[in-house]
Amino acid sequence: MARGDQLALQWRIIQTLVPSKYGKTVADLMRDENCHPRTIYRALEALQEAGLPIYSGRVDGKGV
Repeated sequence: MARGDQLALQWRIIQTLVPSKYGKTVADLMRDENCHPRTIYRALEALQEAGLPIYSGRVDGKGV
């Protein structure tokens, strides 16, 4: 994935997570972006390293 594509993916993930009350699962993000789970994890890791408060938790028994 090209650097510009990675940045675009990260931006779309931010736009998805901001209005979400309880967050999203990796599976939800995979379906939205039609990509491999590792791609989502890499994007989330990059957002965390950039200082965004991305964290995991459980809601209704699901990891979000």
